[in-house]
Amino acid sequence: MMKRTSKPLISVVIPTLGNSPHLRGLLERLQRQRFTLPGVASSGFEVLVVANLPRQDLRQLVSSMNRTGEAVFEYLETGKLGVNLARNKGLDRAKADVVLFLDDDAILDDLGVESELFLNAHLQIHSSNQNLAAVGGPYRLVGNTTTWDEAYHTIAHRWLDRHIRSDGRTTQLLGGNLSLKKSILDRHRIEFDEKVPFGGAETGLCQRLALASEVLVFRQTLVIGHAPNLKMKAFCRKAYLQGAGARWRERTVTDLPFTYACNVRTDAPAAGSSSVLRAMRLYEKCFEFGWQRDPFKKTLVGGSTYELNVAAFLYHQVYRWLFKKIPVAIRARRRALYCSIRSIWMSAVS
Repeated sequence: MMKRTSKPLISVVIPTLGNSPHLRGLLERLQRQRFTLPGVASSGFEVLVVANLPRQDLRQLVSSMNRTGEAVFEYLETGKLGVNLARNKGLDRAKADVVLFLDDDAILDDLGVESELFLNAHLQIHSSNQNLAAVGGPYRLVGNTTTWDEAYHTIAHRWLDRHIRSDGRTTQLLGGNLSLKKSILDRHRIEFDEKVPFGGAETGLCQRLALASEVLVFRQTLVIGHAPNLKMKAFCRKAYLQGAGARWRERTVTDLPFTYACNVRTDAPAAGSSSVLRAMRLYEKCFEFGWQRDPFKKTLVGGSTYELNVAAFLYHQVYRWLFKKIPVAIRARRRALYCSIRSIWMSAVS
């Protein structure tokens, strides 16, 4: 593996299980990145691919990328499952001060900026203000998308929009398109919470940075392609765990100025088909189930907290339906009885 003596301009961290069909394309696109920053002699950067479990094929793929003098690709392993464990491993090994986190299904094509200048765009925003702690942008769905992809995409961006102010400052950014200043994280001893088994850790990290009065900014031009290919089971599980994580954050992290409620409202018309709207309503129910059941109340780590219990969810929905319907039925019966008695009484006195 090629070694670089000078400090890289930026470190890219990609947590992965090694199963994404888009990972090779992402690495190849990163290999062709270039920089136009004024007054910067070096154009070197590093890409850290962090696998949870050993993958020889992934190791060979990363090694095959080391063919240019601009980028150094490195393969790392955590030894156990956990996206936040992988993120922190990459953060710890990163040599640059600006660390960009990308999902392994990110697609750097047809972006808001020239595709080969995507890393340069993140760096330019950081260099324009040395006090910026975090910079991020949105996702754009590409390829063959499912109804579940479209529904989650709409929900995620509605949630994100609630945190963004008119000047671009925000308290939240998406974890798969997020660049952080390592020096600022070290100053506050902030990292991704490895106790959170699924989702929510990037939300908590951004929230803690905002609580520390650090500046986070959102830029629409930093859009990247995203091809999650969600199925119904994964969609419901994601909603359930995000609801549980939101409940945990409300209990453990102080509310912020210009931060909205944790719950995700889906009552506004969806920008899509009726099937997308139905999927969004299902997300809301699964999110609420995670919020009310609160599986992270006693412990954040445990096998039972990883999966959505379908039987318990259905019981919860039936219970809620009955809880709403029974009082209505009782009131209707009482009203009918009152009308009958009043009718008999009017007949009697007339």
